Amino acid sequence: MNPEDADAYNNRGAACNKKGEFDKAIQNYNTAIELNPEDADAYNNRGIVYGNIGKIDKAIQDFSKAIELNPGHAGAYYNRGAVWLHLSEWEKAKADLSTAKEMAINIVAAFQNACESVEAFEGKKKVKMPKDIAALLQQK
Repeated sequence: MNPEDADAYNNRGAACNKKGEFDKAIQNYNTAIELNPEDADAYNNRGIVYGNIGKIDKAIQDFSKAIELNPGHAGAYYNRGAVWLHLSEWEKAKADLSTAKEMAINIVAAFQNACESVEAFEGKKKVKMPKDIAALLQQK
């Protein structure tokens, strides 16, 4: 009804992502960004899709752009931190995850939703997470 509604494209991108239609999701987020280049949510959401399809560099770029546009975007900090975890960039992961936690994101629940547990993550990635980061991501 309104081809200039960036939010509609952002929402449709989210629906496509949930359905596993990643190319369509990216197309919708691209349109949302064209229509509103200051929309941190569209960059964050596109970054999630890029992460889902293994385009890690693009995911990090999008999360970083979301943070640049909105330094209070806790979700973008968490998402970028999660990507750093998968790359074993421990200090970067710790910094972003700590920031997300300070902004009231329940990083333990988010991590467990994505990876089950620190042990499951370590087994899947065949890495040993530093103790301070593992403690950050576990129930106390």
